[in-house]
Amino acid sequence: MNEPSVFNVSSKTMPHDNIHRGFMKEGTGSNSLHEQYHNVYGMLMVKASREGIQKATPESRVFILSRSGFLGFQRYAATWTGDNTSNYHHLQLSIPMALNLTLSGQPFVGPDIGGFSKNADGKLFSKWMAACALLPFCRGHTEIGSDAHEPWAFGDECEARCRASLNRRYAFLPYIYTLFYMASLNGLGVVQPMFFADTKDMKLRGEDRGYLLGQSVLVVCDVEEDDSVSVSVNDDDQQVHLPENHKWQRIEVDVDGGDVEDHIVAGLPALYQLDGSIVVLSTSRRQHVGDHPDKQRGYDVSYADQELLLNVILIDKTEAVGYLYEDDGHSLGYQTGEFIFITLQATLIGQHVRLEVTSTTGQINPS
Repeated sequence: MNEPSVFNVSSKTMPHDNIHRGFMKEGTGSNSLHEQYHNVYGMLMVKASREGIQKATPESRVFILSRSGFLGFQRYAATWTGDNTSNYHHLQLSIPMALNLTLSGQPFVGPDIGGFSKNADGKLFSKWMAACALLPFCRGHTEIGSDAHEPWAFGDECEARCRASLNRRYAFLPYIYTLFYMASLNGLGVVQPMFFADTKDMKLRGEDRGYLLGQSVLVVCDVEEDDSVSVSVNDDDQQVHLPENHKWQRIEVDVDGGDVEDHIVAGLPALYQLDGSIVVLSTSRRQHVGDHPDKQRGYDVSYADQELLLNVILIDKTEAVGYLYEDDGHSLGYQTGEFIFITLQATLIGQHVRLEVTSTTGQINPS
């Protein structure tokens, strides 16, 4: 909470008129005020923290989570959207806030699922988890003194829907991890606003009840308190408007071996995949990314012991393209080429689909 936080004043942070005597205000000869450095303070704090931790653990990656930052702080830390409240208004704000931070250059972002202050109920918590489980940063969080906010604290139905939401996230991890790699190269967010799919469609500019996961998957969320409000797609009600310049196929992801009751799955966001795309999914059921049969491998995101599913969508198009990135998940070896980035292509030939690897980069053997 490096705004900096100062809890014994009403603003809960350093007053904006505090004087920074080490810096002169340009052109005036007088000292600068804190308001000029408030956000920079947060960024420099995480920068110093990262450099110190990296020096202490030179062989490992550093993870820092910050509530404050400035342009460029995505180089040093992930962020969350700050203290929110357990109500539907803040649930509905979670998606546009994550997207706006993404547009500001921070790809590793997410909210406090369930709300930080006050108390959620099972319906609100499960809707929040369902909507945000595919955001880059995913965690539940609450303040001291609130009711228990673990999924199982709200009863069997909430627990089942949260489990299904998190299993869906783990199914998408190969795709999400690949998106993080691509974001490091091109600056595009792991999640993106819907209008990125069609910049000419003005209706998409105000659509914040869903988001693009990469450029190949659309996530359409139910964030309404009233269950009678339908989350329809491009119909007369115009509840959620989807891009219309390309074809999108509704897809289902097996979240628990087919054992989840239909009404639990029905409460999850609708997923759509772009025509001409390949999305790599994991079919392995894991409790965490280090959950390997061989525990000596440690926290390794390697897919060598996983079954991967290539979800190929061909509607009007006859070719589809997708990508897969892999490294060891914890060391800095990727900086010297210890990774593999694969380009996949599927081609429709008659009644058959030919799948091939068209290119690879990195030093890891594809086999």
